[in-house]
Amino acid sequence: MSDEDESEEAVESDEDEFEDDEEIVAGPCPRCAKLDPIPIVYGLPGPGLVEQADRGEVEIGGCLIWPDQPNFVCRACGENY
Repeated sequence: MSDEDESEEAVESDEDEFEDDEEIVAGPCPRCAKLDPIPIVYGLPGPGLVEQADRGEVEIGGCLIWPDQPNFVCRACGENY
């Protein structure tokens, strides 16, 4: 096997790794029990994400990403969970 074949194989295996990511599904809010969440998006927001946040479709969570950060915010009461 040539070096080129090995590198192509490595790229293909990396791509397969991300195909199995599961979408996180929000349950009811732990504070008010309503089911009206929007996702919290972390990282540097681009213009499209800022527009989505202005429309109330997402919450911008900031640029720093830490383990165990909340994934959703309740539109009814503002609880992050």
